Amino acid sequence: KQLTISALRIYGGTRNFADRVSWQAESHHDIQRVTRNAIIHELTQEQTKTIEKVVPWFLENMPESYFHQVSLDTRMSHIKAISAVKDADMDLHLNLQMKLPNGGQVFT
Repeated sequence: KQLTISALRIYGGTRNFADRVSWQAESHHDIQRVTRNAIIHELTQEQTKTIEKVVPWFLENMPESYFHQVSLDTRMSHIKAISAVKDADMDLHLNLQMKLPNGGQVFT
């Protein structure tokens, strides 16, 4: 989280020109791009850490019947949903509604 806060401070428009370095972005467009990329990078890193914890937990805790009855695509959706909930530090009780290619829906 420090990276984003630092990036927002450095590139967010409250620059002190005495502290500016020659390689620092100057245009408003470049400042926005750098800030956007810093936020994306930080969120990606955080989500990767969460997924690296959730996948082993998921594989160790789901019953064998789940893997026989639930398609790979649905299992991947479940892992994504669990990871998002864990990453946001939210309650893990949820219902998922998946849209199928044929227009149908699956509730889990």
